[in-house]
Amino acid sequence: MFKKISIVFFGYALAQGILFASSPLLSRLYDQSAFGLLGFVMAFAGVMLPILSLRYEYAMPLVKTAHSKLSLLKICQKLVAVISVVAIFGYLLLNLLFNFHEMSVIQLLIMGVILFTQGNVQASNLYLISYGLTTKMTVGKIYQNIVLVVAQFLLALLIMGIGTGLILALLIGQLVNLVYLRYVSKVLTTSCHVPKKSHALLLLSKFKRLPLLMSWGDLLNSLTSNLPVFFFTSYFGAKTVGLYFFAYSVFSAPLSLLGLAISQVMLKDFADRVIYKKKILKRFLMTSFLLVLCALLYYLVAIILAQYALLIFGAHWQGLKEVIELISLPIACMLVASPLSTLLNTLNKNRYLTMWQSLFFIGTLLALYLCKHFDFFELLGSVTYLWTFMYILYWVVIFIFVVLYEKRLSGRVSV
Repeated sequence: MFKKISIVFFGYALAQGILFASSPLLSRLYDQSAFGLLGFVMAFAGVMLPILSLRYEYAMPLVKTAHSKLSLLKICQKLVAVISVVAIFGYLLLNLLFNFHEMSVIQLLIMGVILFTQGNVQASNLYLISYGLTTKMTVGKIYQNIVLVVAQFLLALLIMGIGTGLILALLIGQLVNLVYLRYVSKVLTTSCHVPKKSHALLLLSKFKRLPLLMSWGDLLNSLTSNLPVFFFTSYFGAKTVGLYFFAYSVFSAPLSLLGLAISQVMLKDFADRVIYKKKILKRFLMTSFLLVLCALLYYLVAIILAQYALLIFGAHWQGLKEVIELISLPIACMLVASPLSTLLNTLNKNRYLTMWQSLFFIGTLLALYLCKHFDFFELLGSVTYLWTFMYILYWVVIFIFVVLYEKRLSGRVSV
């Protein structure tokens, strides 16, 4: 497993390194308002991702036959298509009621296709992981980011650096990734028969708890992480949102993607150990140690780079240094705790995971609402301190359940 995690880590580090290396130039081609639009679109897409396929893709590593894996992939693709359309109409309705963010018709269409593509990429990633093809997933992400950066530069020249160029480039990069993943997956599906409707319905019934248990929890997580974008849009406007989102995308989003990739790799390993009644405490501690090392490295690099933020990204990005310093600590803690959440699912402790996620969401919502009269940096500081505490608490809760599982295997207690 550690070899796979290392491959994912260095692959994603390369992919995100491409984005980071291009960010000093992009920050000079696009202003804060353009990144504010991108931030809003990605926040909306991030909130929708956990429910686009109702998390049925996570059943793929749990089934044995190639026919069942393909059936689940087809189920996910159909769900993504339907829910993406519903999501856009839902956004239009909410925007009429609350006036979140004014978008042109073209921007709205791009956002809809981004939802569709993003959901299919996620389903295809889990399909490849179920066959142990983790490296293919990483290669697809590298292709996506290379194309994304090239498109951002070209579109900045063609449409004068407005926000539409950033979201269109995001879509183009995702489409390239999806095409690559479909090409790789085609080799695996050539020997499979076309899935029958009856078999698909059987799988939907067998894994019917996934939408309730995993989609709900992942939705809460996504809402919590993206709430600042929605509130900052309302409180401070597009430029401030652009400042926050630029720092978040450069210094935080890469670790979020890495954590997701690691959790996907860990899922099968820990599931196999639980199924075959093997101990997991030692593996849990070794994994935690590896994640802590990665988090410490990230935090030190982020703090050092923050001191030179204006030199690196441009003198007009005033306040970027303070934002980077505030968000770095909770993001480092997130890298340690979040990938280990698959253990709570594996140990059938989903209700505790949902309780923690609900508490996290409510705390963030209250902090953003009750501190709305604070200035931007005071409000952001209140949220990041809360997040740091919650991620540390999260790791402690997971550790307790792992210890209880070990004791149950030894026959000392009943969990």
